[in-house]
Amino acid sequence: MAYRLTLIALLLFTAIEGLKGAEFRVSNEIVFAQLDTSQVALPRYGFGYVAAFPASRTSLRLFASSGRLIYQNELKDREGVQLKIIDVAIAPSGRVAVEATAVRTDGKTEAVMAFLDPSGLITHLVKHDDFIPLRLRFRGEDDLWALGFSKATQVGHQSGHIVRVYDSKGKKIKDLLPAADFPSIRNLSVDGILVAAQSGIGVYLARANSLYVYASYNDEPVKHLNLPIPSEMEVVTAALLHGNELFFQGLTSVSGFSDKTVAPRAFQLDLSNYGAGIRMVDGNSQNSHAIIGVSEGQLVRIHGARLFVGFFDR
Repeated sequence: MAYRLTLIALLLFTAIEGLKGAEFRVSNEIVFAQLDTSQVALPRYGFGYVAAFPASRTSLRLFASSGRLIYQNELKDREGVQLKIIDVAIAPSGRVAVEATAVRTDGKTEAVMAFLDPSGLITHLVKHDDFIPLRLRFRGEDDLWALGFSKATQVGHQSGHIVRVYDSKGKKIKDLLPAADFPSIRNLSVDGILVAAQSGIGVYLARANSLYVYASYNDEPVKHLNLPIPSEMEVVTAALLHGNELFFQGLTSVSGFSDKTVAPRAFQLDLSNYGAGIRMVDGNSQNSHAIIGVSEGQLVRIHGARLFVGFFDR
């Protein structure tokens, strides 16, 4: 078994390694003097802002597009209950939505969504009734998307939806992607991600090997099914440019091949030409710059305390 997994890893990375890495053309570079990405979870990006939180997930820092620190706040509600971050989304105005777990003094926990004003003050909390978000992303000021699961899901069948759109106050606007459309796949949203797009938003479902791209919540999605992304590869972050260029960070870990997880690298997939396969565009795994968003038709990548906006040569 170990030999088979080793062979899979070798074939996977040998096939991709043979492709020449593209040069990343930087059009803008910003230094965040008070940010060290080695000490925090992967920062979140939205509309020029960068949000960062430590491994403890108990505080939040928000940076302006200039690299200036706007605030650094402990996340506690008005009763002093600690909030532990699950995900963060940033609106164009600098408001922030935080999906979190409220940890009460008696040890009980509760999933909540906290909304922060541009100064970092928690304005209100939303308690979830039938849907638990795992990933958040603003598409606009009053257009908050969440990837998650229904609390009503029962053994034996899927129920509810896996995407919910909220307004600026956290009120449900619409549910999308019924879980029943994927009857044979369990925990569909657990390792899925919301994909930053030049226009609209994407929903990548690793377990269904599919990408759904929405121009808005009122439009039917463009479906990209049976993506040629190897099942051994985990997609960590992704961004979509020009409607058909998917860029993503991919990594894999193989028992018997190495005790260490293979470092993430950047890949590109032309959604209009599956036959071309995935193309490695960042061959230096030791200096990999994480893809965290899209800005004016270009990729946003981060490494250490530096954020880069630019594009890969085609």
